[in-house]
Amino acid sequence: MTSPKVGPVGSVLVTGGAQRVGAVLSRRFAQAGWEVVIHFNRSAQPARDLKAQLLQGGARADMIEADLSKPAAVEGLILRTLELAPGLRVLINCASVFEADAVETPDAKMWAHSQAVNAYAPARLAAELHAHVAGGMVINILDQKLANPNPDYFSYTVAKAALAEATRLQAMAFAPRTYVVGLAPGLLLPSADQTQAEYECSARMNLLSRPTTPDDLAEAALMAATGGLRTGEIIYVDGGQHLVSQARDVMFLVRGET
Repeated sequence: MTSPKVGPVGSVLVTGGAQRVGAVLSRRFAQAGWEVVIHFNRSAQPARDLKAQLLQGGARADMIEADLSKPAAVEGLILRTLELAPGLRVLINCASVFEADAVETPDAKMWAHSQAVNAYAPARLAAELHAHVAGGMVINILDQKLANPNPDYFSYTVAKAALAEATRLQAMAFAPRTYVVGLAPGLLLPSADQTQAEYECSARMNLLSRPTTPDDLAEAALMAATGGLRTGEIIYVDGGQHLVSQARDVMFLVRGET
C-alpha cells in the first residue's frame, strides 16, 4: 500500500474548527502550510475571527457552515468544501457534542443527537471524501475512555465507540484509496462546569502526571496527515490515561463523587 498523497500543499477540512480543540488544529495546520477550511455550526463569529487571523498570518483559509446533527446538511458537505478548496486531501472529524447523561436513564433525544453528530456525520463525511478525493486521509478524534471505560456521559461514549468501530471498518473498506485513522486524546481542556483548579488536577490523572494539551493532539494529527500513521490505527494521545483505571469521569473523581 502506498502512502496517501497529502502534504503541505494540500487542504484540510476541520469540523468544529472554529473553537477550542478544533481551532488549535486549524491553526497548527495553517502554520504547517496547509489551506484550512474551518467548519462551524453556531460559531460564525469565532470562525470569521479565526479565518481573519489565519489570513493575516499568510495562510490560506476559508469557512463553511453545516449543522452536523442534520443528515441533509452533512450530505454534500465534502463537495461544497471542494468548491472552496479543490486541493482537499484531509478531513479531521473533530466536531462533537458532549452532554451528561446516565446509563440508568437514557434519553432518546440526547442519544439521537449524539449519534448524529459524533458517529453518523463523521462516517458519512469519510465516505464522501473517499468517493470524491483520491489519496485522502480521514482523522477521527475519539476519546481515551474507549480503552478506559466508565458509565458517565453515556450517549457520548456509545457514539464515540461507534465512531471507533467505523474507523476500523472504513479503513478496511476504503484501502488503498483512502486512509482512515483515529486519535484518542485524554482531557485536553476544562469541560462542562469544571473550575480551572479542578481541570488542572484532573488533567494530571495519567501516567505522566501532566496535562495533555490540544497542541499535543494537533502535532499527532499533523503527523498522521503527513504519512506518520498507517490506515486503521488508533493512537492514544493522553499521557497514558487509558492505562489508569478510572471508575468515573475524572471531573467527578476530582470532586470526590462516587
